[in-house]
Amino acid sequence: MNLTTSLPASASAAAVVATGLLLGFAPPKGAGDAPNFDDLVHPKSDDARLANPESDAFRRYFVYDETYYSKADPTRVWVERPLRTGEQRPCLTALSSVVGFGQPSEPYAGELRVRANADAPVTFYAPDWGTFENGERSITVQADHRGEAEAQFTFWKLASSYRVIAHSPECQGRVVFDLEALDAAAALTEQGSRLLEVK
Repeated sequence: MNLTTSLPASASAAAVVATGLLLGFAPPKGAGDAPNFDDLVHPKSDDARLANPESDAFRRYFVYDETYYSKADPTRVWVERPLRTGEQRPCLTALSSVVGFGQPSEPYAGELRVRANADAPVTFYAPDWGTFENGERSITVQADHRGEAEAQFTFWKLASSYRVIAHSPECQGRVVFDLEALDAAAALTEQGSRLLEVK
């Protein structure tokens, strides 16, 4: 059954996933675990708790230690560190194409690479399912000395559209990668083959 032709073009990612579940597909580890916002601080950038080093919110979002990097926390893509007096925060920028193609259940062959500040944390989050190298829907990595950070993404089992959102609390804005997993029939066409070759 070709889900890309049996579902309307306007079908949401949630509808695609629900259809997959009915057909017996199981989401990968962490894919079906929506963030429990009852347990999340998830403050706005002007929240006073973010400026207080003694607060749980500050420790959660701005203490970049080993625990911080080992934990998958998708809410990090919405939180920016409060500006210091006179500080200018650079914009997060994409270093690779923000449009890409792949196949269901396969790793994305292109790059998901951005530029932040040197050594800054960068979180990648896949709201439409799929996983990173840690087996979760979000991962936080440390940028190198040039400010470059990247992550490896694997599509879920269904042919569909997948977004990856990248953000650093040390930068302004977010980078959104729009990826498409082509079904087997589409991948075998001449156009599909060309799309899969584009990195």
